[in-house]
Amino acid sequence: MPAGSQAIAERKAIRELIRAKSDREIARLLRQSYRVLNLHRRRPSTISHRERWTDYEIRLLGRIRDEELAKLIRRGVTAVAGKRESLGIAILAPQRIRWSKREIELLGKRSDPGVARMLGRTRYGVQLKRHSQGVSRCWDGARPLTRAEEALLERCVTGSWPRH
Repeated sequence: MPAGSQAIAERKAIRELIRAKSDREIARLLRQSYRVLNLHRRRPSTISHRERWTDYEIRLLGRIRDEELAKLIRRGVTAVAGKRESLGIAILAPQRIRWSKREIELLGKRSDPGVARMLGRTRYGVQLKRHSQGVSRCWDGARPLTRAEEALLERCVTGSWPRH
């Protein structure tokens, strides 16, 4: 048997013997603390924290969200955020889409959720824009007032409400 293959066979036999023994027994045989031994038996991380950043990875910082970039380049989110901050690169903020005149004209003509679906915006965003423009809410589903309700409303507005 060649020397290289013999060394491989010996290592394999040693691994099998070690697998058969408990961690505490191995620690006793090696005259090591169980805790010290256990530290060395932990699985190594798949990602080295000391790996250098490539130019490609650095160019991506701030262009996509930190979470997405971390998955893409197989680094931690905190590592990506830390590197971006250390280089003074601003966090990615989605560009705000300006409101066109046609979009603003829709405010108050339909319900906020309806306008939001039409424009591909959030309901809250539509509501904020409507408030900032001073446009009142659309009452799409509201029923028309009855004659009695209109008369009552008229009396309230004109001040001819009976006083007690």
